[in-house]
Amino acid sequence: MTSAGDNLGLARCGLVREAHKPSRVTSSIGGGTVLSEPELSDRFKAALLELKAEPHSATRRENTPDILRSVVEGHQANRVVVANLPAELRAMVSGALKGRSVQFLEDLPSKDVLGACAAAEVGVTWAEFAIAEDGAIVEVAHDDMVRLAASLPIVHVVLLPAGRLVRDVGEAMTVVGGILRASGPGERPTVTFISGPSRTGDIELRLLYGVHGPHSLHVVLLDWYVGR
Repeated sequence: MTSAGDNLGLARCGLVREAHKPSRVTSSIGGGTVLSEPELSDRFKAALLELKAEPHSATRRENTPDILRSVVEGHQANRVVVANLPAELRAMVSGALKGRSVQFLEDLPSKDVLGACAAAEVGVTWAEFAIAEDGAIVEVAHDDMVRLAASLPIVHVVLLPAGRLVRDVGEAMTVVGGILRASGPGERPTVTFISGPSRTGDIELRLLYGVHGPHSLHVVLLDWYVGR
């Protein structure tokens, strides 16, 4: 059990990018290839539900703020931290959650990041891609603030372009391996594979949620957004 949820593993890699299209597509960034097929989205959502995570489909840019507000209001949360978002999504989150305490960790002094994440009820982060068969999201962290935003608040909200799906762990590791080979020494970020909210079992075989990390995981699939 790791602090960022039930992680499939930790690796080092760079960025993955893919265009979202209705048919099979591939894209190569930094030596890695991501495959996306229309049915992968349905499988991914089903896998998320099996893991007690909650998928949300943002089919248009216009309805994405409503989804974000609904998630935050549903948890009666007022304090939100945000990390590692593209500029367009950063502005969207700021507008959608106007009236609440929203802190963008990149804007804070490093000494204040831990306290902000510990006090927040919701953490909003970006996922580079996800694994359809397992419902695992792949989060890239160039520093600790991203991992803190994903693991300390009781609610974790992930923004993910719907086209960035691979089929299984084998394909995911192929992507990671290609990016590793293309990345430079000292520039490789940490990548965490996160599957569902934090959970652990005790000696009585009871499964407990939220013991070592977020109680809830929401994944917002952005049909309209390709990514940075």
